[in-house]
Amino acid sequence: MGGCCPKGRLAEDGAVPETYPLTELKSASYPARTEKNVKDSDGTLVLNIGKLAGGTKKTVECMGSPAWWYNWISPARPARSLAGYRNTA
Repeated sequence: MGGCCPKGRLAEDGAVPETYPLTELKSASYPARTEKNVKDSDGTLVLNIGKLAGGTKKTVECMGSPAWWYNWISPARPARSLAGYRNTA
């Protein structure tokens, strides 16, 4: 568990409490945080209804040519099976 957060532990609703084990980035950029978290993850699951926007859109863009496992489930897009996912952690 963990991941990265922007400088200052920024979140849309205020600062992320220290109780969450996150690595603070040098940048306050949300897109930089999203890209690092997707690329450092064992897998990414996107659940979405409607048009992709904001951080969800950026997450899917980061998964563009993945070297990691991912799955994107949306009512407008057939779901791929989760059965093939293997957690190697």
